[in-house]
Parts: sequence; C-alpha cells; structure tokens
Amino acid sequence: MEQSIVPTYNMYFTDSWHMKPSFTLTFGLGYQIEMPPYEINGGQTVMVDQNDVPITVQQYLSATYQAGIKGQIYNPLIGFATVGNVAGNKPSGGEKYPYAPFYKGLSPRLSFAWNPSYDDGMLGKLLGHGKTVIRGGYARIYGRLNGVDLILVPLLAPGLLQATTCQGPTNTGTCGGATTATAFRFGPTTGANHWDGFTAPLGPAPSTNLPQPFFPGVNGAPSAGAGESLDPNFQPNHSDEVDLTIQRELPGRWILEVGYIGRRLRDEYQPIDIAAVPYMLTLGGQTFAQAWAALYGQVNSGATISAQPWFESALGGAGSAYCHQNIPHTLTPFSSCTAAVAGLENNNINQSSGIAPAVYDTWQDLSPNFTFGRSMPSSPNCNNQLVPSISSTTAVPVCQQFNGSGVNASIGYGNYNGAFASLTSANYHGMTARSNFTWGRSLGTQSTVQATSQFTVPDPWNLHNGYGPQPFDIRFIYNLTMVYQPPFYKDMHGFKGMLLGGWSFAPLFTARSGNPLEVNITQGSGVDCQSFGESDCNFFANDEGAVFTGQSGINTARGAGASTHAVNTTGNVASNGGGLNMFANPAGVFGSFRAPILGVDTNPGSLAMRGMSTWNLDMSIAKDFKITERVDIRLSAQFTNILNHHQFADPYLDVNDPADFGVIGAQNPNGTDFSSPRATELGLRIHF
Repeated sequence: MEQSIVPTYNMYFTDSWHMKPSFTLTFGLGYQIEMPPYEINGGQTVMVDQNDVPITVQQYLSATYQAGIKGQIYNPLIGFATVGNVAGNKPSGGEKYPYAPFYKGLSPRLSFAWNPSYDDGMLGKLLGHGKTVIRGGYARIYGRLNGVDLILVPLLAPGLLQATTCQGPTNTGTCGGATTATAFRFGPTTGANHWDGFTAPLGPAPSTNLPQPFFPGVNGAPSAGAGESLDPNFQPNHSDEVDLTIQRELPGRWILEVGYIGRRLRDEYQPIDIAAVPYMLTLGGQTFAQAWAALYGQVNSGATISAQPWFESALGGAGSAYCHQNIPHTLTPFSSCTAAVAGLENNNINQSSGIAPAVYDTWQDLSPNFTFGRSMPSSPNCNNQLVPSISSTTAVPVCQQFNGSGVNASIGYGNYNGAFASLTSANYHGMTARSNFTWGRSLGTQSTVQATSQFTVPDPWNLHNGYGPQPFDIRFIYNLTMVYQPPFYKDMHGFKGMLLGGWSFAPLFTARSGNPLEVNITQGSGVDCQSFGESDCNFFANDEGAVFTGQSGINTARGAGASTHAVNTTGNVASNGGGLNMFANPAGVFGSFRAPILGVDTNPGSLAMRGMSTWNLDMSIAKDFKITERVDIRLSAQFTNILNHHQFADPYLDVNDPADFGVIGAQNPNGTDFSSPRATELGLRIHF
C-alpha cells in the first residue's frame, strides 16, 4: 500500500489604515508552502536521462530545437528511477521528492477605498458629496496543486511497473508484421477458422529485478505504452490581479457601479508530450515542416510531385532501399524519395481519404528508413547506440521506448480582461434589484484541469502558436435578479389583507453569448491530435482545430472527400434530427475551414467559432399568512426555467463530416447551463 504525504502551510497578515475619514488603505501579505508529495516507502518515480539526471521540459525541448536547426538529432535515452535512486546533488545521492519544493509563494495584496466629497463644479456634479466610492487593488494569488496529479503520476509511471505494448500482434506471440491471416485473435483453435488465441503477444519477458534507472526498450527491456512524469520544476501557478471600480449613488436609492478586472496568469499547469516530431530538423537546406507543406500541397492538388531536399537526404536518395521501390501494381520504380513518400503514405497525406493530415503517423512509418537513425524516443526502429553512462565501450540495442512521453509542467500562461456595469436598487417602492452586464476575454495556452493525463499541445516548441480563447471564454454575460414585495396591502387587516398582502416575487434572468466552439478535424483513430506531429493519437489527446481561411467555399488542399455539396443543411428529421442548422449558409461556412497544415499554419485554429447564445428565466413566488401573533405560514413555489424555454445544444463541427456540419439535433444535456425543462418545487413553512 502506498502512503503519500503532502504537507501544506499557509499564513497571512492583513491590516487597514484609515488614513483620512474618506480614504482607507489595506495591506496584506500571505505565504504559502505546498510541499511535493512524499511517499514514505519511496514508491515514486522521476523521468531521467541516460546519466540519471531528471529531465526538464524546457531543457529537453530547447536542446531538441537547437540540434534540429543544425541538422542534428537530440535523442537521449529516457528512463525512470525511483526518487531515492536519482542522481542528486547531495553527497549521498538520491532525492526525497519527485520535484523541487517551491518556497517563493509570497502573496502581497494592496487595496484602497476613497469616498470623495465635492459640492460644486464638474466634480461636484460627477462625484457628489459623499455619494461616490472609488476602489482599487492589486493581489498576487497562488493556485493550489491538485492531489490527483501530485500523487498518482509519480506512482504510475514506468520504473515501478513494466508496462508494455505490442504493435501488430501476431497469433504466434510476436509483435509486429501482423497481417489479416496472422493477426492475434481470440477464438476457436480448430476447424476452418484456425485462430490461436492462447499465445499472448507480450513481447520480451519482464525483468524479475527491475534495474534503476529503468530504460524502456533498451537492451531487450520491454517498451512502455506511454511514460508520464512531473517536471522537476513543477510548481503552483500564480496570477497578478488588478481591479478598479467606481460606485455612484443615484436618486431614488439606486446605485451604479462600473469597473475593470484584469488577471495575468503564469506558470499554469500544462501537460506536454516531449516525444513530438522535430519539425525544425533541417536537411538539405530545408526543414521537415517546409518539405511536408510542399508535398502536402502537391498531393492534394494533383500536381506533379517534385523532389524535396529533406526527403531525399533523410531517406538516402534514389538508390536507397525505401526510395527504389516500385510503384504498386507496376514494375516502374518511384522517380524520387519524395515520390515514394507521396505514393506509400498517400492515406496519411491525401485528404480525399476522409481524414486530416497524419504527420505523426507518416514520421513513424518513415523512421526505420531514416539515414540519421532514431529521431525521438517513440521511433519504432531499433539501432545500436553508445550510451556512456551504461557502457563506455560497447553500444547497446535501443528500440522504441514508448509511444509518447508526457511531462506535466508549469509552463502555460493566460490572461483575463473584463469590464462590468451594475445597477442596484435598495427597496425602491418594494423592489430590490441588481442588474449586471459583463464583457470579458479569457485567452491562454488552452488550460486543462490538473486531473488531465496524456494531453499535449500542437506545438510544444512554441506554446504561443496555440494561444487563443480559453474553453471558458464567454464574452458577454447579463444577469438580473429582483425581489418585489408589493407594498399596497402590506398593512391591511382582515380577510382582504390576508389574501392580497404578504406576496413576494423573485425572478432571476440570465443571458450570455455562446461558448467557444471548435471545428474538429478527424484523424484516423483519434481527433485533433497530430496535424503538427505532436502526438500519437492512440495515446495522447490534443485541442488543435480547423483553420479559418476567411474565404467562403475555398477548396485549398481539401480533396474530393470534403466536397461542400455533401453538407446536410437541416438534418434528417426521420433519424431524430431537428430539421435545423446553426448556419444560414452551412455549405459556405463549411467551405471556409480546412485542416491545419504543418509548414503553412502556426496557430491550430482551436476554438475558432462561437456557439449559440443562451438565456433562461427562473422565478420564486411566496405568500405569507399571519395566523396569530406567534404563528405564521409561508407558501412558496420555485420555478426553474419557468417559461420552459428550449435551448438547443451546439452542433458538432468537423471538416471531414459534412453531413453533420452545423446540424442541430439535440437539447443541451441535463446538468449543463440552461438545459433542464421547467421544474417546480412547492414549499410550506410554519413559523411559531
């Protein structure tokens, strides 16, 4: 049984100074220490390189990029060691925590409130005598680290367990090269369909005593499905927040308030797959991204395939085994390595096949033929690699280590800017109401909850390429809450007073603009996961989306499979469709999007559109009955969605699914905002 301890300490100081009768200054200082988890049995792992040094996201990605632009490969072995076996800076070696403690959690806060008084002039008319309050403040706030991520990730990574995968399992218990005749299946072992489903393809036998560090795929060790770890510099996020509000009293017990709220977020939780395709790798004076963009355009436009220097250099030229293959069903060899890639990887490149570009899959297919060898830890090819920390004189066999290397880091960022206006009345002829309108923008590097696992970004080398609206970026929100107690029969006695007095009505109205909406791009076994080569869709998720071209009906690199003529404009009512579409011109909108192209696009276009606006009205009605001096009764009815307003769910949008593009066919599911049909709750309360 694992026993993890997460000590947390929090202290604060605050004080207020009434520097003048009309001016108050408040200062506060907090300090927070949230120590890393400590497993008392030492059962936590850390991702390390071949020298047993913890791997940091920023160092690894920087080294990969700098090597790539020079035409070199940075691909150290990646292993996993328990914290006590990590080469530390202490004389005894070893570490206590899976990441370094963070001791800089100082949180200063400063605010003021000013109640000016002016009797004449412009300021007197604008601010009045004691009728205005101006407030402002600044605070640095540190977030909390989630226990799910802190405790589970170090306990589940390879190093304690020997996870293994088998690509292309065969019915003889081996991995790789399976065909329809030799693929591993469960089924009968006799008869016409002779399926041997008893020899499980587990790959190399696991080690009885797991070495430290453990290097998946090295020296005969089994590979791991997907490694995951916490970055050594993992820490809580922090936000610098400012606000400024002006509150003005108006005649008739009304109060108007306007203000601004700003937030700058840094060190945000950001999972990264460091085993992404190094698109900046330069060969023959050309990057892989440039070569891919040129080839992609030629394949999808039907143009003649011209040789790209990158492919020619990476695959060994026309005389290499890969490039000298014959065109299928002919005896004619491909004219170049680039032509061979275009022909053999057509399903991954050509959008007419019904999927978006599969950069990662293409790279993996080509990896065994690269002249430079293994390019990343997920490369499927094997080679003999000299690893000084393991053997200073001999090379060890290194095969695919895992299908992805996820590191949960603190490198994301974002910001929020909002302005609001509120109007409040306090018992104005029996009515108390508050109306609020907010305009805001929330932008960032696509935040995710800390329980997220096996997630990455489209471009790990430049997070700003994924910077844009956050999933919770709601631009406009309006709220009106009201309590109205008619004063007309309040003091009336007798039967008429009992019947007409004591009523109260409390409506709550909410309206807002639409949610950010992503135009998806279907890709093989997953969605939105590898247009930039950032991950294996079988193991990692992503948030990339289609790119808005700004031209209605554009057909650039779309292919016949994405024809706008196939767009279903209303939905099939006979198949539970709503007969509605979100767009007035669905085919035109559909034609304005395409899948992102590596080497052409930078921002993946995620959350490029807005869903439908929503509104809702709730109501509470109550009636008080005075029975005696000491006994009274209240009857109440609370209505949720009193108008039974039907709110449609946003449609699913996919550039490779024209039949459903924009089609509305369902109500928002229960449990989401503005989703439930009308519900009534009756109440009876007796006071005595």
